[in-house]
Amino acid sequence: MSDVQWWELVSRCRAMNMNAFPKDFYPVVHLIDDWFTARKLGVLFEARVGGGKLMVCSADLQHDLPSRPAAAQFRRSLMDYMASERFQPSRELDLKVVESIMNNQK
Repeated sequence: MSDVQWWELVSRCRAMNMNAFPKDFYPVVHLIDDWFTARKLGVLFEARVGGGKLMVCSADLQHDLPSRPAAAQFRRSLMDYMASERFQPSRELDLKVVESIMNNQK
C-alpha cells in the first residue's frame, strides 16, 4: 500500500526487475507495474553478499534534497538504519544475482 509521501520517491526511481532473484526473496519496497504483468519489481532490498551486508535503493536519494523532504527523510532513515546494529540482513544472495540486477539497469 502506498501513501502520498511515496509518490515523489517512486516517481523518481527506476524499478529493479528482480525476476532473477530466488522466488522466496522479496524486496523491502516493492513496485507493481500493472496487475497483468506483475513482475517482481523492487525499489529497495537488503542482503548479505559474500562477507558483507548490502543495501540497494533505486530511488533518487541524492538530488535536490532540500526541496524533497520525503526523499531527504527516507535517506536519513536508511543511513541511520545501516549504521545501527539492527542492520542484519537475514537473506544471503550470490554475487552473480546482484550483478544481474546491476547489468539490467544499464
